[in-house]
Amino acid sequence: MSYAICRVQKIGGSKDIAGIQLHNRRQREHSNSNPDIDRERSRTNYTLKDTDVSYNKAVDERIAEGYSGKKGIRKDAVRMCEVLFTSDNDFFSRMSSDRQREYFNDCYRFACERYGEKNIIAATVHLDEDTPHLHIDFVPLTKDGRLSAKEVLGGKQDLQKLQDDFYGFISRKWKGLERGKRSNLNNPNDKAARHLTVQELKKKTAAEIAELSKKKQELEEDILSKEELTKIDVSPRVIGGGFKGLTPEQARKLKATAEQVDRYRDENDRKLNEIVELKRKIKTVEDQRDSFKKQLSAERNPLSEKNQAKLKEKTDLINQNSVLKRAVGIPEKTQYADVLAALQKKGILQSKRVNKIT
Repeated sequence: MSYAICRVQKIGGSKDIAGIQLHNRRQREHSNSNPDIDRERSRTNYTLKDTDVSYNKAVDERIAEGYSGKKGIRKDAVRMCEVLFTSDNDFFSRMSSDRQREYFNDCYRFACERYGEKNIIAATVHLDEDTPHLHIDFVPLTKDGRLSAKEVLGGKQDLQKLQDDFYGFISRKWKGLERGKRSNLNNPNDKAARHLTVQELKKKTAAEIAELSKKKQELEEDILSKEELTKIDVSPRVIGGGFKGLTPEQARKLKATAEQVDRYRDENDRKLNEIVELKRKIKTVEDQRDSFKKQLSAERNPLSEKNQAKLKEKTDLINQNSVLKRAVGIPEKTQYADVLAALQKKGILQSKRVNKIT
């Protein structure tokens, strides 16, 4: 069973918008938050809509063009949102690349109708991760020209309606998709489905692998129990359905045995095909498990890319400071104020009011 997946989220300020751009355009050589990206396949990614400028500039240009609110825009206003469209690997594995593109084009049409095509600044399809998916980034402008992510996305009921509307739209053409569990918002005990954590996904995939492996083993054992029957010699059968040198009763029994063997052979073939499919599913789930392990390892790494960059910058400054002190003949452990005094004494600095060197 495959599900029609549609998730929407608010993006923060300029820094977060820039981060989304770096991810969608694959402008980072490595990403700790997305270790499952296969860089060899990144060339297969494509866009349904893009801009020649940065996401931040595209957002600013769209707001300048479409905003008609009477009040000034708050500094902490949500200026961009992102919606993700996808399903699971079973759904996409049955499609050609052209059919996958057709599916994502239909998702793009849904987003245009719901959020306004002019408000969409980028639509990017990623094929270099575990599952194909589409990111659509848009400016949350209301129909009357106000910037309001709260109104455009709405509350729990609106988000539930988004799922209903998307499933209703996409399932008319794309069969074999289901809508996720619909929670009763009036019942406090009926909790809405939430996204699983990396640890929970690891447990889930481990359980799936165990279950699929057990079923595969049972099928293999069942086939072995019929193995001798498939070796029965039924060579006396001849064209026309007759049997040479046998009495009618012998012929009847041998024919019944031959038919039984054929049935077992057909059943074995079916089970062998099922085993092949189970092996494929096990491989898919194992790949997902390995991806979750990498992601969890990256999340536990105390030194993120940003922290590593800051640490490198600090180390470089310390090294530069040591080199400069040695160059002008100042002891290594001299304090900042004494360094300034020494530089003034040597005639390198003229002013005593020096707070920083840029």
